Amino acid sequence: APRAVVIADRSWAGEARAAGWELESAFERRVHRSLTRYVMVLERRSP
Repeated sequence: APRAVVIADRSWAGEARAAGWELESAFERRVHRSLTRYVMVLERRSP
């Protein structure tokens, strides 16, 4: 797929870049006191 959205319990931006993805956008959404969700919009790098 040329684009993906990842929702996780921590930022996977470094791992995504290492796997050939480019970080288009990133957001943090606090759910409650000790829980934050990380939302990353990724695009495939052109070869």
